[in-house]
Amino acid sequence: MSEYRIEFIDDKLPDGSPCVVAAHPDLPGCMSHGSTREEASANLREARELYLGALKRRGISVPEPSRGLERAG
Repeated sequence: MSEYRIEFIDDKLPDGSPCVVAAHPDLPGCMSHGSTREEASANLREARELYLGALKRRGISVPEPSRGLERAG
């Protein structure tokens, strides 16, 4: 399976503690967060599996990755 590019954004939770948001720009709305980039990336992998599974179940075509590589960026 081709890999999707990941974008990371440093953010804060409502209580003010830091978090990292990870998102796939090629998959609108597919994002997750964690305390670190590693945790956010791991959570995003799970979110991506659910996202792609939902598209397939609904008969919606799965977008191709625009860059072909998953990278921490």
